[in-house]
Amino acid sequence: MRSLRSPHRRVALVFWMLAIATIPIWFSVSQPAWDASVYARAMRWVAAGQDPYAEGVAQEEAYYRNGPQTGVGVPFAYVYSPLTLPLLKLASSIPAWLLKSEYWLVYALCALAQVVVTSRAAENGERRWMELLAPAALFFPGLLVSDVIQSGNIAYILYGAALATAYLGWRRQLWLPFYVVVVAASCFKAPYLSLLAIPVFSSRRQYAAASAAAAAGVGLFAVQPWLWPVAFHNYLRAVEMQFVWNRDFGASPAGQFGALLDQLHGPFEMASWVFYACYAVPVVGLLMVLGRRYQRGQLSLGEWMPVVLVGVILLNPRNIEYDLVPLTVPMMLVGMRLLARFKQRSLMLALGLEHFIGVNVAVVVFLVGWWRSIDCLLVVACFAGGCWDLVKRSEPVALPSVVPIGERGYGLHEVAS
Repeated sequence: MRSLRSPHRRVALVFWMLAIATIPIWFSVSQPAWDASVYARAMRWVAAGQDPYAEGVAQEEAYYRNGPQTGVGVPFAYVYSPLTLPLLKLASSIPAWLLKSEYWLVYALCALAQVVVTSRAAENGERRWMELLAPAALFFPGLLVSDVIQSGNIAYILYGAALATAYLGWRRQLWLPFYVVVVAASCFKAPYLSLLAIPVFSSRRQYAAASAAAAAGVGLFAVQPWLWPVAFHNYLRAVEMQFVWNRDFGASPAGQFGALLDQLHGPFEMASWVFYACYAVPVVGLLMVLGRRYQRGQLSLGEWMPVVLVGVILLNPRNIEYDLVPLTVPMMLVGMRLLARFKQRSLMLALGLEHFIGVNVAVVVFLVGWWRSIDCLLVVACFAGGCWDLVKRSEPVALPSVVPIGERGYGLHEVAS
């Protein structure tokens, strides 16, 4: 309790209390749990012996065939792989009130874990700022204002567990729990396998273990057409409809490139993958070079963590709002460190805050349709700036040359002799 005697800590505690109190108020004045409702609907279909993918696609087709209706939202289909269907069936056997309570409790803890774990990257001069700014991270995924925390999307749980176990790996070199979490997460979203790059870039001799985990994730995906042939076919159709009806290309550079081609009525599938390869290769190269410097002790964990997280999530070929949530604090830290390189630090921080507020106001008022494009640019800029900062931090310090001492001109080697 000694730390709470500090006025700064008391103010930070008040900020956290206000942030947590805001969430239920926010839930009460808007319609929350739009993704959780998709899971609940799929769970009811599975419990009734129906195919949630076919039922979901049928609802979407009816919605788009009849046109948007007042007060009726888009009935999104369930788009996680058939490996998750046994979990839905098990969940359907739990009383609804208990299942909701457990889910939202785990959801809240994992949302908090994302902020707490990434905030551990703050170093001595940054901790006072981070204690005050961290509560706001719940409401600014990717540094842009959004209400995605209300969604109930399972990505909050998956990323929270992944970051918590990754921190265990960084601190104690115990990576097995992280591999288990990532492989399990890939059963929901296969692109989560890109997170396996974290231990490869952060620790020696992890190539074999990460490759085995990747093979397990790919194998679990590949075996599904044989285990659930009809469900898997319908699952692929449900995923395809995400692009056909919702034009949901994501916030990654490849996704934004595909969205641009789609607007120009050009083919985007192959071109997007080629574009992805063009930037993924240099991203991997930079992370490999900087990762070796981290492993040699030229960089601290606090310096390395924000940049490797931004870089690895940048390797996700799609990226949507939920994938940008874990990057909020890392991007904030990268921005603070870049600003700290200027001599007038307080002025630069004030200008940075001014630009942050200006960008968010512009997005909310004028550029709401450009949310993902702007965040894509922010992520790329943070990664580029973070890499440049790490290069500067890890450069060897040049030793002073031998300077004559006094009028007699003795060099250091002469004095020593």
